[in-house]
Amino acid sequence: MNAIPIYLIHLAAFGGGVAVLEVLRRKDVAWKFRAAAGVLMCVAMAVFGFRVSEPPDIFSDYFKAYHPAAVALVGEGGMEGLADTMRQGAGGFVNLPVLAWLFAPFALLPQAAGANVFFLLGVAATIAAWWSLSRLAGLDGDRSLLLLLVFSACGPLHNSLREGNTTHFILLLLVCGLWALRGRRDLLAGLVFGFAALVKLPLLLLGVYFVARGRWRVGAGGAAVCGLAAATSLLMFGWDLHVFWYEHSIKPFAETPLSAFNVQSVQGFFARFQHGADHLLDWTPHELDPAVKIGAKLAALAMLGTVALVIGGACLRRRNRVEVCSEDSAIELETCAVVLLAMMISTVSWSHYYLWVLLPAAFLIGGNPKMMASPGIRVAGWIGLIGALPPVVIFIASHPLVRKAHACLAVSHYFLSAVLLLAVLLVAIWRCAGTEPKPSRK
Repeated sequence: MNAIPIYLIHLAAFGGGVAVLEVLRRKDVAWKFRAAAGVLMCVAMAVFGFRVSEPPDIFSDYFKAYHPAAVALVGEGGMEGLADTMRQGAGGFVNLPVLAWLFAPFALLPQAAGANVFFLLGVAATIAAWWSLSRLAGLDGDRSLLLLLVFSACGPLHNSLREGNTTHFILLLLVCGLWALRGRRDLLAGLVFGFAALVKLPLLLLGVYFVARGRWRVGAGGAAVCGLAAATSLLMFGWDLHVFWYEHSIKPFAETPLSAFNVQSVQGFFARFQHGADHLLDWTPHELDPAVKIGAKLAALAMLGTVALVIGGACLRRRNRVEVCSEDSAIELETCAVVLLAMMISTVSWSHYYLWVLLPAAFLIGGNPKMMASPGIRVAGWIGLIGALPPVVIFIASHPLVRKAHACLAVSHYFLSAVLLLAVLLVAIWRCAGTEPKPSRK
């Protein structure tokens, strides 16, 4: 099926689902019927999204990366077998070598059975993330159903599940980390966030944020996990394999961005600006012109600087003004903003990373008053969220006059939508800092 009909069907189904939930709520239909109708719509939405999503070969990341790495460790391949999976570049095992042990139990199962178990665990983790996030954001039953519909409509989530990737597991870890922060268990939060960052390296930015925010125990917990994992990996596999891992899995993509359709970073956006539609299905790095490379770096620095200034300014503002939101609410919104920033400024940010927009989606739906403070914020937030939800599908314009604009704008809709959602978060963070000066003491 062509991408445009898929997008239209997806948008119509999602809009219809939201409308049905609202009508049932206003008609005061019994909760059990509202819940049943909502769950049925969510299941239908999820099945449709999963069926139409990329990649065409189901569980490709599991089959090409995680399973071979695990088999190499528990079988006879050893370090050389693990290195073979790294030689595949972006399509192979790209994590720190010691993390291959996480998948060792799956090597004891037949390949297809292991993939199915991994998929079912991913579905369970996704449901747990929805349930936990609903409660973290203080959503009632109807709003929890709406969040479930957003989960079910999330194309990047379908992409991660269909790829057999780990990004949806990281969503659950991020929610657990937020719960630990809510409970003032900063060291535990750091341990959780640190492990998440080991699996998805862009999340290392969370450590910088928490240290700059003065939450030292969070930073210490994250540093402890990362340091212990790195030391263990070096002891188990030696220096040479780690140099090999860096040369094949990190360096090529850190220095030169990809312009493939499913790379949704600011660098990928600029790469498509230069290359147009020529490399949308090419997952090898291509050098950028100096001016384009400088533009990409400046854009990333501008995004980083803007987030830092808003969060820093909000912290200073909170000291001298009446707090409108609690410290917990401020930290949660800021964490969501840093997660969005991390996935956008990372050189390689895959489409499935954008399932992390589900974190601020919960607060947009109703968990934080500043996310719903005005019609303008609500509309902008929903536009940003909806733009990041379509199924991950390939569509390449054929007309030469629109190929470059199509590659820059249409293909980059996840990135551009996340920019808008980040702007909404920053407005909410600023408003959370207070609106009235604190009364002076005489």
